[in-house]
Amino acid sequence: MENIKYINKDLAIFIGQPSAEELEKLPQAGFKSVLNLRSSKEEGFLKNEQRSAEAVGLNYVNIPLRPDRLNDEIIDRILVEIDQLPKPMFSHCKSGLRAATATLIYIAIHEGLSPEEAFAKGKELGFDYDEKPGIKQFVSKYVSNCLKSPI
Repeated sequence: MENIKYINKDLAIFIGQPSAEELEKLPQAGFKSVLNLRSSKEEGFLKNEQRSAEAVGLNYVNIPLRPDRLNDEIIDRILVEIDQLPKPMFSHCKSGLRAATATLIYIAIHEGLSPEEAFAKGKELGFDYDEKPGIKQFVSKYVSNCLKSPI
């Protein structure tokens, strides 16, 4: 699938909403889990996504994340799911930005990356956080705080 961007061997993001057919192919590509960061109220949300994913043996979690409502509690919850879901894990949202952001926060904390190193990795994936100052500020503060006192 061309819309998959690998963060590392265990974590990947999908740009856009995967179809039921694309979800069915994930186990063949080695994936064991799906983390959906979209709200069921978003246009284009796949209503039967959980059923489609679980039907092919994938673990599935949906945690709606709104970029304008980033907060420590929702990111903490997402990071726990990323940590606990069987790997390799596939995460998605509408554009890939939320999935990339959550995954980059996770690897920054677990690999000891600075916020700047996480943003550079995001840029390699095609996400320019300079164009999203609110998200960049949140990520910088969250990652810096976690690196000072790990969760």
